[in-house]
Amino acid sequence: YAGTANGEIYKYSDSNPIWTSSSVGLTVGYGILSIGIDRQNPNIVYAGLNGAGVYKTIDGGLNCFLSGLAGLSIKSIEIDPYNPAIIYAGTGSGIYRSADSGVNWTEILPTVDVRKITLNPPDFNQNPLPAQTDIIYAAAIGGIYKSEHAGSNWKQLNTAGLPSQNFSAVIAAYDMTTVYAGTTDAGVSKSPDSGKTWAASSDGLGNLNIKALTIHPQYSNTILAVTDTNGIYRTDQEGTSWYNWNGGNSAPITNTTAFLLPQPSHILAGTSN
Repeated sequence: YAGTANGEIYKYSDSNPIWTSSSVGLTVGYGILSIGIDRQNPNIVYAGLNGAGVYKTIDGGLNCFLSGLAGLSIKSIEIDPYNPAIIYAGTGSGIYRSADSGVNWTEILPTVDVRKITLNPPDFNQNPLPAQTDIIYAAAIGGIYKSEHAGSNWKQLNTAGLPSQNFSAVIAAYDMTTVYAGTTDAGVSKSPDSGKTWAASSDGLGNLNIKALTIHPQYSNTILAVTDTNGIYRTDQEGTSWYNWNGGNSAPITNTTAFLLPQPSHILAGTSN
């Protein structure tokens, strides 16, 4: 699924390998800021609109309907991998949580301009599996927030001394202790200890505005950073150094990237225009 700035969602699948509009029922004219896909049932998709709340489809995009938070700009949507009835929505005024598949929403972190929510990576080798994901990170203008209790309480992490406090992206590596955060004006910062301590990790990036971060699904030392003006940067050294990785692409990649499974050598990149 891909969302566009003019408020449409497009779908591509192995069975129908062309981009097809899946926007019936969406409010016209409100840009798509975020998309969350239920990994247990990929026909269930949530879309965050710019100023129009959360929309949902249960039939793979044939029909969409309002699922709540009308009037809010939904900048990030995350679905709990252990329990897909639990959904988190990051907005310009805080984080909301639904425990019933989007029927009802509760504000769990108020008055914070949230740009990206990240749930700790799941471990499906556990037996029994957890009922929910407990550790959550949120990148926001003014700091990084962390919950260790599925959003029931939060603490702002100590990021004092970093070159910027305006965070736009956050991802947790598969070791569940290494965390990377992108900023709007100072590249990437890194924590080796679940957010207790931080240091700048931007050699080769400089002070670029980071729009998105993506970790390779098999090799966590490889990370892609999407910038607003210079395209994609890549590190193969866990953020120690970065290099530009546009590969001669003429269209500026300025929005997002995603590795395709089960073939992570294939990557999708979102551009402007």
